Amino acid sequence: MGILTAIAWRNLWRHPTRTVLTSLTMGLGVAFCIFMASWIGGFLDVMRTATVDRNLGHLQIHHKDYPETMNPYDVVPQAQSVIEGLQDKPDVKIVAPRIQAFGMYAGAKDEAASGSFVGVDPEAEKNLTEMHKRVRKGRWLKNSREAVIGHRLAKELNLDVGGELLVVVNALDGSIGNQVYPVVGIYNSGMLERDGGAMFPLQDAQELFAMGDGVHELVVLTQAEEKIETVQNSTTNAYPDLAVRTWYEISPETKQMEDLTAVTSFFFYFIIMAISGFMVVNTLLMSVYERTRELGLFASLGLPPKRVVMMILIESGLLGVLSSLLGLGFGLLGHLFLANYGITMEIKEGEGFILNGVVLDPVIFGQLNMTQAIIPLVIVMFVSVVAGLWPARRAVKLDPVVALAQE
Repeated sequence: MGILTAIAWRNLWRHPTRTVLTSLTMGLGVAFCIFMASWIGGFLDVMRTATVDRNLGHLQIHHKDYPETMNPYDVVPQAQSVIEGLQDKPDVKIVAPRIQAFGMYAGAKDEAASGSFVGVDPEAEKNLTEMHKRVRKGRWLKNSREAVIGHRLAKELNLDVGGELLVVVNALDGSIGNQVYPVVGIYNSGMLERDGGAMFPLQDAQELFAMGDGVHELVVLTQAEEKIETVQNSTTNAYPDLAVRTWYEISPETKQMEDLTAVTSFFFYFIIMAISGFMVVNTLLMSVYERTRELGLFASLGLPPKRVVMMILIESGLLGVLSSLLGLGFGLLGHLFLANYGITMEIKEGEGFILNGVVLDPVIFGQLNMTQAIIPLVIVMFVSVVAGLWPARRAVKLDPVVALAQE
């Protein structure tokens, strides 16, 4: 085996230019796949953060009719009791109640606008979506009787931190709710609708809408992604009159995007297989043709055909190893560049493109796990060995007499 490996290695370097070009071409294919896996991982993380972590959570609980009607009168009754029941579940990490509606807003001057009205538990929302990190000026909600507003609404009303925001809403008892709130912060959530509205403490919102302890939705974050369906099933059994939906049921487009990236990855792997197989077959067939007399001599000296096959396969395997090492090196360099510097994908200053009404972060940083780096290496090794079977079969079928007579 050692002798065959030595001969195979020597044969690879009979034509160093051809070997280098072949291994470099295959290696660049591997590097490209690793680079793309890093970019796709970073893009998925940005998309998941923007849509799931900042807004949807893992599960959402509503009145059974609310997902279809979005009627502000369809509230989760006795919400505090439901919250306490959810918090008792070991697989539940955070429960954040919300009131979602629309309001009329006015500033100190004549400017007026309509926009989203969101009532939140400041601490729960802070832990769930980290909205406090999205406050660009001022601070996050702490006390009652105060508001934080989206940067789009602030611009429309010409309102700044320290100003007063007049809010007018239709209360659930048929009255007109109105209140003036001091503005303590201006946020940029990355969601178009929310950035055109304002957020308020939950109890103030309940009082303004005259809805008691009811809420429009409960957003649940589980301890792990794998626990989502478990919590969904147990919650549905405990509260059969409520609608309990996962984030991928609420936003199937996000799930479809994730599935599409998996298909894209397989497409790149298929390209690697095709390129690798072609390059290995071409290189080794050329090598076999050039060594016809040598192979005929081996056969005449009694070298068993299986040994010839083994020698060719070792040669193709060494070519695969060399290509994999080059591809891994270049691929990891590309990943390190992405991880540290990222790729800017701005549609305008400070904002990435919009997906389902959510503005993604403008810079995509690479994310890569070991499986994503190993898969293309394994594919190249496998294809290299399998592709070597054709040249090996051709070498075994050589007639020693004819081969020795060839110049």
